[in-house]
Parts: sequence; structure tokens; C-alpha cells
Amino acid sequence: MNLRRIFLLVTMFMLLVPNYLTNVNLHAAETVDTSTNTNDKNYPADRTPTMGWSSWNAFHIDINEDLIKEMADIMESSGLKDAGYEYVNVDDGYFGGRDENDVLYANEKFPSGMKSLADYIHSKGLKAGIYTDAGITRCAPIYDNDPYFPEGGGSYGYRQLDFNTFINDWGYDFVKVDWCGAELMDLDPQTEYTSIKENIEATGKDVVYEVCNWTFPGEWVTDVASHWRISGDIRPNFGSITHIIDLNAGLAEYAGPGHYNHMDMLQVGNGMSYEEDKSHFSMWSIMASPLLLGNDLREMSEETLSILTNEEVIAVNQDPLGIQGERIVKNGEKEVWLKPIENYTSGAVALFNRSNTEAEITVNWDDIGLEGNVSVRDIWEHEDKGEFSDSYTATVPAHGIVMLKVKGDAPFEEKISYSRSEVADVTIDLKSDGNEFVSILNGDQQLVEGEDYLVEDNQVILKGEYVISLPDGKNDLTIKFSNNWNQKLEIDIYGEPYTYYLSDLPWESATSGWGQVTLDKGFGDYDLSLNGIVYEKGIWVNSNSEIVYDLQDKYQTFKAIVGNDDYKGEDPGNGTITFEVWTDGVKQFDSGLMEGEDTNTKDVVVDVEGVNELKLVVTDGGDNNWWDRAIWADAKLIAEPKIDLSSLETLLEEAATISNDDGTYTEDTYNALQTAIADAREALETIETEADLTDAKAALQRAIDNLEEVTEPDPVLDTTELEKLLEKANAVSNEDGTYTKGSYEALQTAIVKANSDLDQIETEEELVASLNSLQAAMNGLKKADDDLTENDSEDNASENEEHQDNDATDDTNGELPNTATSMYNWIIAGILLLIVGLGTTLFVRRRYN
Repeated sequence: MNLRRIFLLVTMFMLLVPNYLTNVNLHAAETVDTSTNTNDKNYPADRTPTMGWSSWNAFHIDINEDLIKEMADIMESSGLKDAGYEYVNVDDGYFGGRDENDVLYANEKFPSGMKSLADYIHSKGLKAGIYTDAGITRCAPIYDNDPYFPEGGGSYGYRQLDFNTFINDWGYDFVKVDWCGAELMDLDPQTEYTSIKENIEATGKDVVYEVCNWTFPGEWVTDVASHWRISGDIRPNFGSITHIIDLNAGLAEYAGPGHYNHMDMLQVGNGMSYEEDKSHFSMWSIMASPLLLGNDLREMSEETLSILTNEEVIAVNQDPLGIQGERIVKNGEKEVWLKPIENYTSGAVALFNRSNTEAEITVNWDDIGLEGNVSVRDIWEHEDKGEFSDSYTATVPAHGIVMLKVKGDAPFEEKISYSRSEVADVTIDLKSDGNEFVSILNGDQQLVEGEDYLVEDNQVILKGEYVISLPDGKNDLTIKFSNNWNQKLEIDIYGEPYTYYLSDLPWESATSGWGQVTLDKGFGDYDLSLNGIVYEKGIWVNSNSEIVYDLQDKYQTFKAIVGNDDYKGEDPGNGTITFEVWTDGVKQFDSGLMEGEDTNTKDVVVDVEGVNELKLVVTDGGDNNWWDRAIWADAKLIAEPKIDLSSLETLLEEAATISNDDGTYTEDTYNALQTAIADAREALETIETEADLTDAKAALQRAIDNLEEVTEPDPVLDTTELEKLLEKANAVSNEDGTYTKGSYEALQTAIVKANSDLDQIETEEELVASLNSLQAAMNGLKKADDDLTENDSEDNASENEEHQDNDATDDTNGELPNTATSMYNWIIAGILLLIVGLGTTLFVRRRYN
């Protein structure tokens, strides 16, 4: 029984344990697969421009808890919330100090505290925003004499603590980070704002993050913030509005879903005319700026409310493409702006009159990439105007705007600039409007799918090899769909191979003494012009200016043409500037003083091989920066590709190890290899292109492959023995019938074969085979007298075999075959084993019982 129990237990263990272990592994796998990261730290890529209200424009620091609550109440009751405005933002003016744990608290104007205020805002179905500074202090104590906590309030030194407080403890959904305190500390914007992003991400919450250092920070900010200010504080007058529009005109490329150029809080309802307010709101909408109201909502007129809640204008601002509208036509004070919307199938057009008098403004369909009949809708009047074949003209009030929604027979033409500096694919979203893709045409020539382009999902990928083969300038392609729906694409090819324009590269930092650094255009969106020559590429600045680029040792040469902007002030003598180029802290170029009336330009050529930091400096010439408008025209870096010679070096090492000391190779082929090695070593110093490298490697490899080994001459075969045997065989005659006919004929055949072999034998083996064959024929000769005797013997042998067969048959009738015997043996062995087993079993049972 004990043995039986042990056996059963072992059996159960062996069955259950593997099953248990399998279940554990499955459970662990399911845990990993089903877990999700609820702390998504990436800003939503599809976020449209932020909409809400902020306290600063109307109240500055004169805010309190009841006022903010009242604004939230009006947001809910007035229809602003329903129109899309969702944030109520508390700007500077709430700070009271820090407690014994360094945690911020509000001043006495917010008796319930900032968390309570955020909870109230949330109770209205709205979101709450709050303010801080990147420095130790903030703007209000510096510029508004805020008596509360004048020495601090900024986040510097308390970063993670403050953002945990704002976001996790108080529950705010939006954080504006100002720069007043940071400016006093001379901090670096990119370093500080990037660090703050990490502090925000560490909270585990997705919030709107506004960077506010009153100028476009640089391309780096597009990966850091939800939106960023591009100007100083807005004022409630038309000049301030147009100034900010001009500042933002050249920054469209940096805006897109989830990140936008912020043109500052709105001044609609703060004292401008109705037409000016409309223009202001329209341009902020068409340029995809956040719409943050800045008026006192308690005093908002119905007229102001009608502007702020125009759903068609708001739809332009909130279009999910996230495209910032651009100025298409500038005719003096009359302008045409375009923003593609609705997946490029429609467009918002602004006819903007900056002048002091009423004016007619025309939009030509050719200018905005439309053709055929175009439907027009006025989205301020909420009225369809009909279809127009070539253009549309409207009368626009002074300082006013007419805003249209237009749709043609095809989506808006997409314009792409493509630099020859490197080969890169071009990806285009298909604007099918529900139609099926058919083909792509370049003029009348149809592109080849798979060779010139690929279609993946809802995109076309033009292969870089095809794009770079296009001629310089504008190339018009048509993507054709079913139902005659065509998508236009304009690709502007420019530049030279291995040439990188600075205006296409991100900078580390950039400052301009007046205005802002602008790319490929002058300030105010005019052409870059030096001495009457217009440059398509370049950088405009005003002294004193400094632009820093991180070259990362990628380039060999920097080139530019520098001089005073042709745009002069009232006194052309103004504009005394100097240009400097610094590499890794060392000045490499100084233009000397260039005065306003001096129309000369200077060429800049600087070696930047091995350089990491390139710094472009414009100084004011020692006086002031009035009209110091400077242009770095055609500024570019040259980066010839560096050829990787390691493969040729490896092949050279292999070739150099080949020796001929033992005479293995022929003299000619070995000498040819030595020549090829010398040529390859010389090529290492002269190779300029990949083709040169390929040729050098191929020549050396051919020399290696062509090496011929010295071979020993074949030994001379001694056929004397075969010749003697042939002579002996030829002497055999059968004229007297001595030999049988068959054996004699076999000998003659062998003789013929042996004679033939004498002329063809090349090896000892072939010689031996020929000798053996001939000797066998001679040995096989049979005399005719023996033939009869052999026949009699064959007959007797046949009879004997027949008798033996009969005897064998009789024997098998009396005996079993061996296989049967083996089978019986196994049966008997099995029976014996069975008997032994039964006996053993009986014995064991009796013993245990």
C-alpha cells in the first residue's frame, strides 16, 4: 500500500505542476499585454488652437476671486462656452507668498485659495489656467508695482514643486510661463523652457503649456510648447494689431496641429471700432492663433459678442489641419490671405484693407491655386454669393475685412519647396474628397507607380530620386482621382547639391535689436534686396543681432553676401553696421563698417571644417541701431559628402598580405597586383566621389582575382610498352583459322583502339587502361579446336543444374524455412516469460498478505 500511495502521489505531482506553471506564465503574459500607460506625456498632435478667456488685458493685477468666478459664470451663460471657449485663465496678480514648505499660496484677494477657484471653474464645465514665470520673480512686481510677494513668485528654484502644486494639487489645466524674472537673470530661453516641459511631464497630466518670452523663440519651441508668444504685449489699437500680423507673417511653417504661434490675447471689445474688431478676430482666426479673450465680459456688448461667437469664423480657426494662413497678395495696403481648410478641399480667404479709406479688393483664383467655377460664401454675412469663374471682388471698409469660404473643382494647390542639398522622399496627403486615386501627371507625362512614387494608405510618397531629377524652379504635378477631381501640387526645386541654406536650418538662439529675425523675407514680408538684387534665400536682422547655429562638425564652408538692406529710412545715411562671423569662439570674418549710403556688398567665405558653433553677429557700428537693417543674403553651408574609405583600406590590407616568395603566382599577374596596390594607395588621397571609390575598389579586386598560379608541366608518358604490345598483337595472324572467329575479331578491335589511344592518352591511368584492354583481347584468343569441347561441357553442365533444381524442390517439401523457425522460437520465448511473470506476481502477493 505504501508503494502504491507513493506511486499515485508522484503521478499527481507530475501532472499538476506543469499545468500550474503554464497557468502562471499565461497570467504574467496577460498582465503585461493588458497594462496601459495612463500617464501620456505627449501633447495631443490634433489639438486645435486654444480658446478661452484671460484676465491680463482687461484687469492686469486688479483681480480677485469673485471677479474670476464672475467671468466663469458669464462664459457659461453668454454662449461663449458653447462657442468653444473653454479656459478661464488667472494671469499675474494672485501670488501671496510661500509657506514653511515653500509651497505657493494666494494673496488675501483669493480667500478660498487657488484650488477652490479651479474647482469652481470646473463646476461650470470649463477648464482653469494659471500663471508663473521662469525666473525667481515675475512681471507684476517689476512693471506693475504689485505689493504682494514682490521678491518672488517665479518658479526658478522651485520648478517641480510649483508645477506639482499648480497641476496636481490645485488642478489647473493650462500654465502660462512668463519671462520677466528670467530676463533679469539672463537665463537661456531654450534651456529653461525645455526644462519646464520636463517638469510638466513629470506631473503625469496633459496640460496646455504657453511659452511667453515676447518673441518667436526659435524652431526648438515647436517640440516644447502648445503655443508660444511671438510679440510683446498687444495694445487695443489698429497699429498694434497690424504690427503683430506682420511679425507672424513669416512664421507659418512653425504652426501646425498641437503647436501654434500665439499672437497674444484678443483686444476685441476693448475700444477699437467694429470693423477693426472684426479684422482683429478674423486675422487671429485665419493665422491659427489661440483665441484667448481679453475683455471685461461684464461690459461686453451684443456687437462684441456677435464677433466672438461667429461660428463660421471660429471654424476657420479650429480647422483640424492646423494650417496658419499666409499672405498671398500684398498690393500696398490691400492684402489677400489664404488658409486651406477641410482637408484642402475648401479655403478661407481674407480680403484685408489696412488703409484709412474704403477699397475694392480682388482675389484671383490663379493667385490662390483654384481654377474653374468657384463657389463663394461670405462668412461674416453668412451668405452664399454664388459661383465665379476667374475672381471675386468685394468692397472692404477702412481697417476692415471681408472673409470668404471658397471651394473650387479641385483641392487647393499644395506648394512644397525642395532643396537639392539631399535626396529625400516627399510625402503628400491625398485630398480625395471621397474619390478614388487614379494616377499622377507631370504635364502630359504619367509617373510610374513603384518607380517614381508609392501609394500608402491615404498618402502618396514621391521618391527622392524622382523629385531631384526635376528641373530648377516650379514644377506642377497633378494627382488625378475619379469623377474629374484633381489635386494640384507645386514643387519648387532650388539650391545646389550638398548646399544647406541657413534659413532652412534651426538655430540655437537668435536675437534682433529691433523687430525679429526673419527668414527669406525682410521685416514686414518684403523682398530681401541688396544693391537692387533680390535674393530668394537669406536672413534679415536689425542690429544688434546674434544668431547661433550648432553645426555638429557636418559642414566644410560657410558662404553669404552681406550688406545694408535696400529698404532705407528717411535719412539714407542711417544704417551703420558691421558683420562678423565667429566659429567656436574665434572671429573669422569682419566686414568693417558698412554705412547706409554705401551700396557695396561683401562676400563671406569661411572654412567651417570641424566647427561646432557658428555665430553670425551684426553690430550697430558704434552709434545706435536706427535703420540698421542688415541682410545675410544667400547664407548657406556647404557639406560635401564624406567618402567612407574603410572598405578600400580593408581590401588594400588583404592585397598587401599576398606574397610570391615561393613563386606561387606567375610573374605577370603578381606584378599587375603590385601596380594595382600602388594605384589604390594613391586613390586614397584623391578620391572625391562614391563613383571614384567604386572604381578604385573594382580595379584592385580585379588584380586579386586575376592572379594565376604557376603550374607544373604534364609528365611525358612512356608508351613503349603499349607500342611493343601493339607490335606483338599485329603479328598475330588467323589465315590458317587457328583462332575462333569471335576472339580474333575482338583482338582486331582492341588493336584499332590501342592505336587511337597512342595519339590521345594524357595520363598514366589512361595508358594502363589501354594496355590492359589490349592484353585482355590477346589473352582472350581461343583456338578453333577447343570450341567443340567447350560446347559439350556446357551441355553436361546444363543437365546437372536441372537435376539439382529438382532435388532442391523435394527438400523444401520436408523442411520449414528459417523465417518460420525464428517465429516459433519467439512464440515459445513469450510463453515462458508470461509464465515467469505470473509466478512472480503470485509470490509477491502471498508474501505481503
